[in-house]
Amino acid sequence: MRWARWKSIACRARSRLVAALLAVAVLTAACASPRSVIVKPAQGQDADQVERDRAACDAQAQRQRDPAGVLLTMIVTPIAGAALGATFGLLSVFASNTSIGSGDDTHRLVGPIAIGAAVGLAVGSVAAPIVGAAQSRKQEQAYLDLYAICLGRRGYWVAP
Repeated sequence: MRWARWKSIACRARSRLVAALLAVAVLTAACASPRSVIVKPAQGQDADQVERDRAACDAQAQRQRDPAGVLLTMIVTPIAGAALGATFGLLSVFASNTSIGSGDDTHRLVGPIAIGAAVGLAVGSVAAPIVGAAQSRKQEQAYLDLYAICLGRRGYWVAP
């Protein structure tokens, strides 16, 4: 009964963390809009040319984005944390000079491995939104950099 309750609480907490990361990613993406950049023609381009160049540079910078990277981070980080935690749990058994010789003794491995995996999963679940948000900000900054470089090559003065 306790396990089911703990599992339910952990599932709700993880859902909140995922929702928070998605909110941060959406807000970050909104802040990194090409419309948030000041673009001034340096070679006398007319308004229609400015819009065409902005659209072309936006498309070029968009192709460099990796939206699956943040989602992959959200999935891989908790799993890697659980695997690493389980490994540390197993190593803690051997570090304590516990001998495992018969089938009955193997249940002594399960506790430390399970505890290590649970701790690793918890740490990975907390770290995933942090790492994902940082990765999202880095991708958005790279997008804006590419956008500004493209416009600069087309003869525009670009400022944040």
